[in-house]
Amino acid sequence: MPKRTLRMELTKQPAFWAAHLWNVTRGPLAGGDPEIADRAFGLATDAIEAFYLRELSNEQDWPYFHIPLHSGCAVEVEYTNEPEDHQVVYRVCQKEGASTICVGKSGGHWQLPAFRWAELLEISQAASPSASAILLLLPSAWITRDDNVDEIRQQLIAAWESLNLVHRSQVILLVEQLIASSQSDVRWRCQESLGWVNDGDNSRRNPDSPACLNTQEFSALLAFFNAMRA
Repeated sequence: MPKRTLRMELTKQPAFWAAHLWNVTRGPLAGGDPEIADRAFGLATDAIEAFYLRELSNEQDWPYFHIPLHSGCAVEVEYTNEPEDHQVVYRVCQKEGASTICVGKSGGHWQLPAFRWAELLEISQAASPSASAILLLLPSAWITRDDNVDEIRQQLIAAWESLNLVHRSQVILLVEQLIASSQSDVRWRCQESLGWVNDGDNSRRNPDSPACLNTQEFSALLAFFNAMRA
């Protein structure tokens, strides 16, 4: 069994964010020129790939990022590096020490979206620092027709400016590329018994998808959001 290593220190490095955001700029909704985002960090594509291979792809030592929330809940982002099946898994936990629920995955066998944009924002506002949380979870949420893109733009600009890892002149270019690579036709609706669900073919939050959460997991996810808001 591989071990898990907490790697929050990586979030202070531009190369980490450049590599992590490949899950957006080279993800299932990718649009535009992904190298625009690379250049925003002042890094060549091969340097970003080298960082990923060195720090994030070890098959025996999986890096993860733990985001505690004010409510006692938590969210985790883990690079799970099974041989020939490297993924980024997004999990929620209702309270410290409890079992986690996988709500989505980036990577070759992606299961997205994991969160609505409103949920992503709510989680980030319950975290400290908020900027790291919203950007760590960014690949897990897609922008839909029901979202206010202007508000999202301002929220992402504020997050990058808070981290202070991207030159101000590059922030807007980076944000526009991230938005262009996150637009989706997926629709969300609220079901009384399951909470918010969507119609994404490969989403765990789509009750009609083969990848969907089971009934207990949907209930636990509802409990997570209720506990976070308490």
